[in-house]
Amino acid sequence: MTPEMISLTNSQGQNLNEFLSVQKVEKYNGLLSRAAGNNGLWEVTVALKNYDEKAFSAVTETKVGNDTKAILFAVQVNNTLSTAETREVISSYDLTLDWQAYTPQNGLNFFVNEKNVNKIHNRYSASENNTPVEYKELEWKNGVSTTVIGLDKSNTNVKQGDNRQRESVYPAVQGKALTISLSTKDNEVEAPKNIRAIYVTLDSQNAVESAPSEINAWNSYEYTGLNTVVEGTSTEITINGDNIIDDIIGFRVYAVNYDGTLVDPDGKAFYVKLGKEAATWETINTVVTPSANDATLVDMTKSEAEAVTLSKLSAPYQATWTTDKIDNNQPVFHAYFVDSEGHEIYDTNYMLNAALERVDFSKVVKVYTRPTGVDWKKYEDGKEYNGTLTIKNEDGFVLATLNVTMTKEIPTTLPQGFSIKDKQVIDGIYNCYMIADNWAASQASKGAMPIENLINFGLGQADQYNVTFASSVKDGDKDKDVTVNGAQSIEVVKSYIDNKTEHATKVVYNYGKISSKKNSAGEYENVIVEAATFNTVYCCFYKPEVHTWAWATRENLGLAANANLPYSTNLTYGNNAAAPTTAHIWGTNAIDKLFSTALKDAYGSSLSIESAKLTSDATGKEDYFKVDFTKANVFEAIKTDIGSNPKQDVPSTLTINCKDSYGHDVTITLKMVVKPRK
Repeated sequence: MTPEMISLTNSQGQNLNEFLSVQKVEKYNGLLSRAAGNNGLWEVTVALKNYDEKAFSAVTETKVGNDTKAILFAVQVNNTLSTAETREVISSYDLTLDWQAYTPQNGLNFFVNEKNVNKIHNRYSASENNTPVEYKELEWKNGVSTTVIGLDKSNTNVKQGDNRQRESVYPAVQGKALTISLSTKDNEVEAPKNIRAIYVTLDSQNAVESAPSEINAWNSYEYTGLNTVVEGTSTEITINGDNIIDDIIGFRVYAVNYDGTLVDPDGKAFYVKLGKEAATWETINTVVTPSANDATLVDMTKSEAEAVTLSKLSAPYQATWTTDKIDNNQPVFHAYFVDSEGHEIYDTNYMLNAALERVDFSKVVKVYTRPTGVDWKKYEDGKEYNGTLTIKNEDGFVLATLNVTMTKEIPTTLPQGFSIKDKQVIDGIYNCYMIADNWAASQASKGAMPIENLINFGLGQADQYNVTFASSVKDGDKDKDVTVNGAQSIEVVKSYIDNKTEHATKVVYNYGKISSKKNSAGEYENVIVEAATFNTVYCCFYKPEVHTWAWATRENLGLAANANLPYSTNLTYGNNAAAPTTAHIWGTNAIDKLFSTALKDAYGSSLSIESAKLTSDATGKEDYFKVDFTKANVFEAIKTDIGSNPKQDVPSTLTINCKDSYGHDVTITLKMVVKPRK
């Protein structure tokens, strides 16, 4: 529908087009909210025009006997299609035209920019320098009028009032508009609907300072918007000129009702003090990323410091700090000001007005921000939160404003300083040498390794690192993955410690539920950043590749370089004198020197000898000696009779079979020689 399609008509075919104009027509959604936009209802706004009382009454009223009755009207809609003959839709005849008496506004209330006039000074009894004023401020007593005689016995409709002597003058800035807005409320601007016009003049009747020099000075200044009647409920005035800094000027605001009566009998005065325009410092934009140390301590996280150049202020007196809100709470962040030596010389938190007059802002080189909340989810990802620092002097003039923004950025990188410890993962394999829960041979049921032995956590929190090892725990008859955090150890039962099976391993950093976004189920999810992937092999310390065996050297046994060895690897047939023992078999471990020791002194009794034999390299048989390490005479000749003596040296191999902590086989082979008996 369009306004041109609509008219009001009575049953006699007469319409009101001469008197009413249709302003607009809109779909009405006020009743049936579920059918918003489709309820068939329309709201039509009309305005009165070309009003003539007799002509209007002739079409809207009728005489019934001695009574005057309203003629009923219907809404007529011209709903003709372009391809059809005229078609009109008419509602039921149940509309009447009525009126109510206009009520003029009694009492003047307005705002000067953001401040209500009730909080702005006027000269009720004296000037700012205590010069008495004779003028009496007036208010209506019983009702509004078009003329004011004054406060005397002949005028009983006015009274003295509007005492704002103790309020402060309003700080105005030369060249910057003052907006005067009429209002029905004291706490916010709500424009009245029954006031027609507004105008502003100088408060000349109260220009009492060194009269007439004060009013002459006021009149010498340049103004825009002064002494101008403005239709509506707001106007602007601007005071121009460089020679009026710190001067005080009085204005008086008048408003007129639609019926010509004055809203206030003599208007309302307000006084301003002129000052220079504030310094506007450059905007500082900061980015804050949820802390890697502990994402729950929001207010312990700070942004990177941003470089800035500020100016020194003259006599700063008061500062205000405002920011955007979260859940009606603000400020949502604070700003911190740092000098060239790294000292915080000002902040909007603890130092907002503390010794402000001693702060030299020209020494500030950087500014950073800290959020104030306790829940990162409340801060929207990527949203720029705005803050404004306003610094005023004692007169209330703004000396400087600083806009600061803080944007929450979800981390996509790992905490600074993270790395896998050097030479732990080689060629994509982490050989994890497991620490047994019981080192005694065959007594261990499981092994473990602290994650801190694998990872450099850097600035990250250890327990926010998660390491997942594939197929490392039993779930019935199946293997499943296990995840541990950086403050824990990877722990597996001994069956997984086999020196060969590779388990896919993944390291991530879990920043926690720091994002404001939710998944499809409406839940917050952890923010995860991948750190590393490799394969892990669970190993014994006696893995053959890292633990080797040999006959003990003089150095191993702590002997001098020219000292005789207390044993011999040459055995004379039938004679075990100087035969070696487990004290003379030396193990060298490439992983940890604690395991580098004689067989008899194995770390934590972690090896037990199960069997041993000395075999000929040629026959592979125990041709000349039996070996039993449980006896004092370890090497016992099989035969000593004449004729069995070997005819030449017999190269031989000593083989010792052991069990380690996990019950795994450890085989030691050493070369020996059996010599003929002479």
